[in-house]
Amino acid sequence: MDSIEKYLLVTRRMVNAGIPKDRALNTVQRTWGLTNREKKALYRIVWSRLESLLRAGKRVPTPLLRGQDLVIDGYNVLVGLASLDAGEAVLCDDDVVRDLRMSPKLEEEEVQTALEMLETYLRRVEPRSVRILFDAPVSGSGELAARVERYLKDSLNVPVRASAVKGVDEKLVRAQGVPVTSDSGIIDRVSAYHDAVREVAAAEGIAVWIPPGPSEPKFVRALVPEG
Repeated sequence: MDSIEKYLLVTRRMVNAGIPKDRALNTVQRTWGLTNREKKALYRIVWSRLESLLRAGKRVPTPLLRGQDLVIDGYNVLVGLASLDAGEAVLCDDDVVRDLRMSPKLEEEEVQTALEMLETYLRRVEPRSVRILFDAPVSGSGELAARVERYLKDSLNVPVRASAVKGVDEKLVRAQGVPVTSDSGIIDRVSAYHDAVREVAAAEGIAVWIPPGPSEPKFVRALVPEG
């Protein structure tokens, strides 16, 4: 995280000045020789003030989810929870907590840890129903969906369905219920969303990386506020 600190502030200034993020990042990469991983991390972290304000108005707090139907972005949330447990999650400029793995791959022990965190979260939320969607093109999605469904059905007193499907983003956008995701492409297309990883971090007191603001000297690990 420290390696991208100086690039973060420059990129943020460019984006807030109205320069498209892709162009800003390409300029920063050419100037300072960013690796592709650093560039992808910056892309996830940096958002304009306008984008941040629009997304903040859509975020549904945990207390309002009780009795609602939830539609969970499976890989997005499980990878986010595993990254949170491993100290690899970051609070981005739009107040969404995202992982920095850039991959849906999870080790066996990480799947179990993420499932336990998801179960605890869903018990707290008390939704009416839970639907979890995994990207079918990803290897092992069907087996993971079946495992997640079995695990949550055995521990929750609400209807749970998990499946591997094509076009997860489109299905989340069109689904009846509250989308649970940190994917900006989905968030920008829906009227409301919930960031489960952010809420788990706040509720469980798990520190995440928080990038520097204009007057802060470096990245710090700190708690995210609730709500």
